[in-house]
Amino acid sequence: MTAILDEQLIDDRETTPESLYLRWERQNWSTQDLTMAADRPAWQALRPFLYQELKAALVELAVGEVAVARLLTPLVYAAPTQAAQFYLSSQLVDESRHSIFFLGYLRAVEGAIEPPHAYALRCRAEASAATVELFDAYLLEQTERVRRDPDDRDAWYAAVTTYHVVAEGALALVVLRSVAEAVRRCGQLPVLAEGLRNVIRDESRHVGFGVWAMRHAVDNGRRQLVGDQVLDTIPYVVHVLVGPERRNPSALPMVVRARGRQLRDQWDTARDALLRRVRAAGLDDVDAQVTEVWRAAEERAVADYENRHGVPHPIRSLN
Repeated sequence: MTAILDEQLIDDRETTPESLYLRWERQNWSTQDLTMAADRPAWQALRPFLYQELKAALVELAVGEVAVARLLTPLVYAAPTQAAQFYLSSQLVDESRHSIFFLGYLRAVEGAIEPPHAYALRCRAEASAATVELFDAYLLEQTERVRRDPDDRDAWYAAVTTYHVVAEGALALVVLRSVAEAVRRCGQLPVLAEGLRNVIRDESRHVGFGVWAMRHAVDNGRRQLVGDQVLDTIPYVVHVLVGPERRNPSALPMVVRARGRQLRDQWDTARDALLRRVRAAGLDDVDAQVTEVWRAAEERAVADYENRHGVPHPIRSLN
C-alpha cells in the first residue's frame, strides 16, 4: 500500500502543493491513539540481533526527525508560492509528530525515566557520526543559507532538493520500509507497525513535494543547480546508509553472505529510488552521474568500515 502511494506521488505530473496539503488533511493521525507501552513485553523479548538493529534504526530516525523539526522553518517562510508555504506548514507538523512518535515509542518500550528532552539528547549521543553530520551540519548549512536570505531562491531549491528528494527519498523512506518489513516479519510489535505505516505515508507526501519543487526549479532555469545539489548530497546520504561505524555480524560465512545480500538490496533500492525521482523531476540527463557518484560513495564508506573494523565488509562476500 505505501509503495503504491509513493509511486503515485512521484509519477503524477499533476501533484501540486495544493493536492499534497489536501492529502495531509485526509491522512492526518495522532500519536495519542497509539498505546506505545503495549509493545514493551514483545520488545524486551526480541532476539539480541533484531533488538539491536531495530533500536539503532529507530534512534537514527528519531535524531533525523528532531533535527528537521528544528530546521524546516526557514523553508516554510521562504517558499516561492503561498500554496507551497501552506503545504510546508503541514509538513512541519508531521516532523514534530514523527519526533514525538519515535522518542515516545523508544522511551515506552525501553522503560526510560528521563524526560523527553533528555532522552532526545541521549539518542543523539547514540546516533552515528554520519547521521549527525548529515542533519546537524550539512542540512543545517543548507537551511541557514535560506534563513539568512529568504529571497535567495537558489538556496531554497537547493535545501529542498537536499532534504525532500535525497535525504527523505533515498534514505529515510528506504530505512523506514526496511524497518517496517522487519517488524512485519517479527509479527509481535503491532503499535510500532501502525506508527511506521503512518510515518511512511507522511514521508511519501514530503518526497512528492520535493519532486514538485525540483520540477519547478527546472522549469524556471535551475536545472544545473538542482542536478548539482543531488550529486553533492549523495555522499552524505550513502555514508549514513552504509553506516561504517556499525559492526556487522562476521562469524559464519552464510550469515555474512545473507547480510551482504540484504545490504546490497537496500543500497540498490535507495539508489534506484533516487534515480526515479530525478527522472520524474525532468533530470534524465544526470542518471549516469548519479550512478557514478553513488557507487564511488559506497566504495569510500565500505573502505571506511574495513579500516575501522579490520575485516572485509559483508558486501565483499558477493564478489
